[in-house]
Amino acid sequence: MQPLIINHEICNQDGICAEVCPRKLIDFSTKTPTPVAGIETQCIRCGHCMAVCPTAAISMAGIKPDDCEPIDKKLRATTAQLTHILKSRRSIRVYQDRPVERETIENILDVCRFAPTGSNAQQVDWIITDDQVKIRTLSQMTIDWMKQAIETNDSISKNVPLAGIVEGWQKGEDRLFRSAPLVLITHAPEISSMPRENCVIAMTYFDLVAFSLGIGTCWIGLFMLAVAHHPPIWQFLEIPDDHRVFGTMVAGYPKYKYQRIPARHDAKAVWL
Repeated sequence: MQPLIINHEICNQDGICAEVCPRKLIDFSTKTPTPVAGIETQCIRCGHCMAVCPTAAISMAGIKPDDCEPIDKKLRATTAQLTHILKSRRSIRVYQDRPVERETIENILDVCRFAPTGSNAQQVDWIITDDQVKIRTLSQMTIDWMKQAIETNDSISKNVPLAGIVEGWQKGEDRLFRSAPLVLITHAPEISSMPRENCVIAMTYFDLVAFSLGIGTCWIGLFMLAVAHHPPIWQFLEIPDDHRVFGTMVAGYPKYKYQRIPARHDAKAVWL
């Protein structure tokens, strides 16, 4: 299928589409934009050309400009608003005993699908559960792996404080998923364009949109180690063999409200 159709009757021949195309698949040498030969196999369907065209002369992969949501400048956050959101967001580890509505989660995921991915791969898969029995099962399997790592004196146990987490679990404390009402896991094909970064960016989108809705989140790195080293967890999650888990997060309504923004070190940057 031809991915790109240009309506030359309304095209103003400004060449913007050719300039923004990541793979330079629009020829503008004759001042008339024309798809290059072989575009069918080279185009990543990112939609940049259609999105930027001021006269709506380009249709992309069967999608017409009128089918796309227009950009509303009135809805753009100010620099001050965005700065405050980024600075005031906290990692939440204490939650209300209250479920997060699935419709709300689905609305956030609808935003996450617009997160950038390498070569527009869009290969971020999500596993989400609000089933407390399943969350506890994942916790218990992770604790089992931690016990094994401690008993075998695994190198991970020497660098990560696993003993305290196991001890807390035995006392009825969940220091892994923090008794959160929701667990989210992202995975992607290991052999693909930037799978780790794709998952991390998508989860960052989730993180920030959730925060704007009053939902707290916390990234769970320890579970990432457990998934990579404990096959029972992999089997429980039914993740494809050619995929890897690249992100884990818990979410829920915070029990407490934060009142101020703690200080951080200055940015470390070197200009070359």
